Amino acid sequence: MLISGIHHLRVTLEAALEQQKKSAKCHENVIAFSRPMFEHAYGYREIYFALLNTGAWPMVRQQLQEVVEELIRRECKAEVAKLKTANSDVPLDLFIHYLNAAFFAVLIWWMDRRSRLSPAQIDDVFRSLVLPTVHAVLG
Repeated sequence: MLISGIHHLRVTLEAALEQQKKSAKCHENVIAFSRPMFEHAYGYREIYFALLNTGAWPMVRQQLQEVVEELIRRECKAEVAKLKTANSDVPLDLFIHYLNAAFFAVLIWWMDRRSRLSPAQIDDVFRSLVLPTVHAVLG
């Protein structure tokens, strides 16, 4: 059931990412998954909250992080290809790892504290934290 749910989430995020790309600002495609992922987590918040406090969470988190990392990696490579070169000394793999870790730090904080921030509000917070780095690395 978990594998089926992760596959469905991947398809949902990929579709949302394609939709977001149409209106995304420069370099923001690399995090276009964030709002749809926050909306997904919010829709299943009771399940996420319950999982956070079980031994199953590390396995679920790993699966989720693999999905998000794949999306970030694909979009980063597309952005770098558009630029031909990146004006940063930050290794691309480290940048991808950083974005993934930052996203999950925000997601877990939001879920674990049962924050009253809406998916749009927490996405704005996440973006305010990472977009300066995205622009510095890819800009």
